[in-house]
Amino acid sequence: MGKKIKSGKFIKQLRKETGLTQTKFGEAINLSQGNVSDIEKNRYDVTLSKFIKWCEVFEIKDYNKILK
Repeated sequence: MGKKIKSGKFIKQLRKETGLTQTKFGEAINLSQGNVSDIEKNRYDVTLSKFIKWCEVFEIKDYNKILK
């Protein structure tokens, strides 16, 4: 299993970098708006590898700046 990160603030920052609503962001990565909201509120964690894949979907190459 991959390393889990407390992803809420990172996912929210990634979404803001894309300029998308939770609904549109979720559609792009096959999640519901509710799932995106839950992740942003740290109800669920995601693996670091999944976070990196999502960055790739949105062509964000410097994901390290989001993780700071």
